[in-house]
Amino acid sequence: MWLKYTHIVLALLSGMLFIYRGMFLVIREQRVQQRLLRVLPHLIDTALLASALLLLWQSQISFVDTQWLQMKVALVIMYILAGIILMRFTRQTKARLVVFCVALGCYFLIIYLALTKPASVFGY
Repeated sequence: MWLKYTHIVLALLSGMLFIYRGMFLVIREQRVQQRLLRVLPHLIDTALLASALLLLWQSQISFVDTQWLQMKVALVIMYILAGIILMRFTRQTKARLVVFCVALGCYFLIIYLALTKPASVFGY
């Protein structure tokens, strides 16, 4: 049970830190360039991925047969890509805001899927 709660805490920390960094990027605040704010997300996200893999192994859930898990992984990939685009490639404030909102949408959908675990995600 400790592994599940560790995963939850890491997911919340990851999201809060992303929101913090993303808001500073959108308003063009220089605090986002601090070394701790650039390194800490990588450490937290690595631990989050490790806990996710351990949970998957421990619960013996079939990835192929579990639609909510497939969608969650797809959303995690989209969230990561949106974060990379936001942090490295966007220069205009409007573009940053749009990409930030896309990433937040992915993050909240991931949380929704984790909480509800719907039997059908793709409509069948």
